[in-house]
Amino acid sequence: MRLRELTVNNWKNFKGEHKITLFNLNLFTGENGAGKSALILDPILFCLHGYSEGVMADLITIGEKKTSVRLFLEANNKSYSITRGIPSKLTILEDGVEIKGSIKVKQEYINKTFHDLNWFQKFRLFDVSAGINILEGSSLDLKKTLLSFNEEKLNSLRTKLLALKRERDIYNIANVDISPHAPSEVRLTVLQKGIAMIKGLIDPVRIKLNNHQINIRQINYKLGGLNQKIDASVRKNNTVKGLIECPTCHQTVENKYKDEVAKEVQDLVTQNKDVITQLKSELTLEQEAVMDLNEKQEKFQSSLSTAERMLHKLDARLKQKDYIWSPKDLEIIKQCIKEVDNFYSFYLLEAIQSIEPVINHLLSRIHMSLKFLLNAKGKFDFIVNIDKKELKYSQLSKGQKLVVSMAVKMALLLERGESGLIISDEGMSSLSEKNLDLMFNLIQEHPFQLLAVVHRYENPANFLKVFEVDKGTVQCLKV
Repeated sequence: MRLRELTVNNWKNFKGEHKITLFNLNLFTGENGAGKSALILDPILFCLHGYSEGVMADLITIGEKKTSVRLFLEANNKSYSITRGIPSKLTILEDGVEIKGSIKVKQEYINKTFHDLNWFQKFRLFDVSAGINILEGSSLDLKKTLLSFNEEKLNSLRTKLLALKRERDIYNIANVDISPHAPSEVRLTVLQKGIAMIKGLIDPVRIKLNNHQINIRQINYKLGGLNQKIDASVRKNNTVKGLIECPTCHQTVENKYKDEVAKEVQDLVTQNKDVITQLKSELTLEQEAVMDLNEKQEKFQSSLSTAERMLHKLDARLKQKDYIWSPKDLEIIKQCIKEVDNFYSFYLLEAIQSIEPVINHLLSRIHMSLKFLLNAKGKFDFIVNIDKKELKYSQLSKGQKLVVSMAVKMALLLERGESGLIISDEGMSSLSEKNLDLMFNLIQEHPFQLLAVVHRYENPANFLKVFEVDKGTVQCLKV
């Protein structure tokens, strides 16, 4: 993957169209805040993966309504033009032929052709920050990275073997009691029909039971209302009987008034006596109906539970024909999984032994070497040798960490037949000019295309194409 041309239009602080033709080694210089990252790393990640660390709207130049980035690339003996813009639009041409489909379909095409964002950051970005520098993670993360190109095949094989193990464990003849009587498919069908019939009988009973329970609640509500009304009248009569004078106006309470209140209570009781008797009779009938329905429902439910237990047992018996694996079959699969795990450790060792000389070939140019450590338990680590002094990675300077990280990434790419674009955003600014010269010469000798950002670089080599970025402008100083 080589980037031949980058064009931005109203991108961040770069107003209008800015087209940059790129060569093998490209160096972008400028003061802090000049826009070096905004011109190199940010538009590439946006165009390829629709990625931005900030708000998408902030990518548009102030005062403008839209922005776009176009990349011209070469990969796999084909040419590609990718244009992504805001408002959302993505156009891809492969050898001049447009790729059709939604933005999601086109993004999947980009990921398949150039790898996804995570892969791009892990292998094509050179920096010491976590997530980009593969050496900053745990030893397990580094182990996975070293195996990343072939780990998927091993994991797929192991997953398939585990699935076979589960099947042979579940359907193992050692797990069942073989009955001398053969189960019947006809009996299974009869039971299923019987269960359906019982359920059909239960549902109407439940509906009737619910209706009777509603009636009981309504009758009780009416009875309660009448009884409360009568009780209130009786309390009033009892109160009036004991009064000599009115507690409010202090007038004498005549017996005539007391007799009227007593008659009112008696009339109320007489008037509602028949209604209460009728309601109580209805309540008794409803309660008897509920008892009968409950008894019928329990009978049906008992029959249903019995039939379902029989169905479950019969179904399990019928499935005995699936129990075709023996304990020996299970042990064979377990042994296969064990062999795959052993091969995984062997493959890791082989991967280390093959990649370590490539890394050290790259590091030897700057008088460094690296040695991976793998103990019998698979614990994984590495040490760096600088001028015959062994150091842990944590003991290295920021610049030394970057150099080691670059060497490891370049070695991994070379081993896997990947080449082309690599980007160093600010990371190389931590290197001295001497080490910069060494790194640039090293990269020039291999099939990579470098886009690097530095603040200052006094005497660039002739093979470097140097750009100066300053306040929304970019100028080629040296080819």
